[in-house]
Amino acid sequence: MMRSLGIVGFLTAVVGMECATVWFLLSRAQTTWAGSSEATTTKGEKPTEFVVSPHPVDGTANTIVEVAAPNGVEVDLGEYTITTLRLSTNTTLRVDFHLFGLIEPAQVDHFSKVWPTLTNRFREVVITTVRAAQPSDLADPALALIKRQIMEKSNRLFGRPIFHALIVSNFSLVEQ
Repeated sequence: MMRSLGIVGFLTAVVGMECATVWFLLSRAQTTWAGSSEATTTKGEKPTEFVVSPHPVDGTANTIVEVAAPNGVEVDLGEYTITTLRLSTNTTLRVDFHLFGLIEPAQVDHFSKVWPTLTNRFREVVITTVRAAQPSDLADPALALIKRQIMEKSNRLFGRPIFHALIVSNFSLVEQ
């Protein structure tokens, strides 16, 4: 009896230390979203915003937010809600996320010219890529394969490499 209490106590202490370590690391992390009202550049200035085009669904304006030099320019590519049926498991997957792209400052003019005409085609690229993804690809915390596929298809769509990175925020995956 004493031996089993000792093992339980030891395991409780180990789990408690792990929780304390995670709390410590997360409390030290400082996250700033470049699209939020609190976003600032490295110099402490507010980012500059440029209106690109109306959102294809609700008519609100997409914006280009100028971010500090190494990241280039962050572009809001829209919010997505994608529902797909998996026949092999007879389940429905619902994927929600907000997509941003990072482009070089030299590409901003080209992007702002072609984006209004290619917005719906780009949305279709994103939707078909996510629907074709395997559950293991959607379970990847970095979504590396999905981002790479979207970037490759968007390069063909835009006629040249536009994005040097994609950022997925507010990602949610629900299986029913």
